[in-house]
Amino acid sequence: MNTAILVTSSFTMHWALQSIKRGNRAGLQAGLLLTFLMGLVFLLTQAREYSRVGFAPHDGAFGTIFYCLTGLHGAHVFIGLSILLFMTIRAFRGHFSPEHHHGVEIGGIYWHFVDVMWIVVYSTVYLL
Repeated sequence: MNTAILVTSSFTMHWALQSIKRGNRAGLQAGLLLTFLMGLVFLLTQAREYSRVGFAPHDGAFGTIFYCLTGLHGAHVFIGLSILLFMTIRAFRGHFSPEHHHGVEIGGIYWHFVDVMWIVVYSTVYLL
């Protein structure tokens, strides 16, 4: 479920960027807000999983790798959420336009990176 949430957040980020490129401020605001909320849900769900997973980092190699990989990814999600928060605040203040949208584009690239890295982490930790 968490993977679906994060992958979907890439689509809402793309929607936000395409909206501002077309001059649609409401689409930008909605896309950024939805992306932020989905990222927050992902991070909170990950924290909940930590409390219920049943092993600790010191319980062996798998526990160490699990917490290192998912924790590092969680740190990147937190950074992405911080970027999204500032982008969303700026969007509601009208700081972006079709001509000046690079802040959204760069934040979006980072968010897509976080999403792609989750696929790698998920494949490594949960599938293999």
